Amino acid sequence: MWLHRRSEEPSCTQIECYWKKSQLSKVGTSLKFITSKEIAKSNIPTSSDNAVLNKFIELAAAKEIKNCELIRYMKNSMEDLLWTSMYQLCIKYGVPSSEEFVNKILPLFTPNVLKRGRRKDSEPV
Repeated sequence: MWLHRRSEEPSCTQIECYWKKSQLSKVGTSLKFITSKEIAKSNIPTSSDNAVLNKFIELAAAKEIKNCELIRYMKNSMEDLLWTSMYQLCIKYGVPSSEEFVNKILPLFTPNVLKRGRRKDSEPV
């Protein structure tokens, strides 16, 4: 009887998180689906102050740094031709219909940009 009671007590090394199922592992057993909002319980505070980013861009421009992943995606550091890539256009003008998308991007394709694009296309790789 004493042994049976001792086996019902929690272990001295038992920690709650070892025995608790994660949110994602409940899907399919006790939950049919889960949304990303249900997984993330807390909001991560983000700063809207761009002072550090702007200072970094200024210093990189002063030192003429070109080989940096962060600088490649800044508007003022990229040439107009790169901003006409499908990737950049989808990020900037992501709209639900293709007609709206085409109407928004048509003004970007000036004769100068089209001419430079054709020259880049004919250059050997």
